[in-house]
Amino acid sequence: MLGLLPGLRIGEILALKVSDLDLENRFFNVQRNVYRGHIQNTPKTPAGDRWVPIASVLLSVLQRWIQVRPNGSDWLFPSEARTAQYERNLLRREVRPLCIDSE
Repeated sequence: MLGLLPGLRIGEILALKVSDLDLENRFFNVQRNVYRGHIQNTPKTPAGDRWVPIASVLLSVLQRWIQVRPNGSDWLFPSEARTAQYERNLLRREVRPLCIDSE
């Protein structure tokens, strides 16, 4: 949903921290990027550092996710080690199996 509704890149999604969310005002701050497991403290382009509005449908999903996500990490979507996800591992472990199961 974060890729489709606000149009975030996968590296921007994986680099989101809970503290980047302002659920009360319905915005989140995109300010870093993850590329091949390395955290870059700037987005891909200078224009990438931005506040993005949260759509109503996304707000409720994020609120639920924060309640059930693994504890002990600042990352919104932490790895099992509670670090930022590595995008290739995410694709291999989560996305591709879903695609294969739906064939």
